[in-house]
This record gives sequence, structure tokens and C-alpha cells, in this order.
Amino acid sequence: MFITPDQAKKLTNVEVPSDLIYRAQMVIESFVGKIESEIKDGKDKLIMSRAVAYQAAYMKDNEGSF
Repeated sequence: MFITPDQAKKLTNVEVPSDLIYRAQMVIESFVGKIESEIKDGKDKLIMSRAVAYQAAYMKDNEGSF
């Protein structure tokens, strides 16, 4: 995963479990069109970790939308 639950909490101030981060990562990877193993650049990985963290935080309060 691009980010751990603890890292996501520090970034978003929302507690999200690892299974939600996993699902959020699938959403972001689908949007970007690349999976984690295809992303090599450190800056791109940082951006992806932030995107996954905020997607997971959004999904926590909006599970019915998915």
C-alpha cells in the first residue's frame, strides 16, 4: 500500500482501517491507470499516498456511495 493507517491519520486526522485504505487505493489506481508496482518515481509515490489517504478518509464517511 502507498500509505499506512497511522500515516493516513497523521495526514487527514481521520482514522481509517487498512482494508479501507486498500479499497481507496484501488479507486485511485483505477483513476490513474497504474498499479503500485508500476509507479517508480518517489514524487509520484508521495502524491499517490496523499491521494489514497484522502480518498480513504472520504470513503469512511460515504461508504454508501460505493
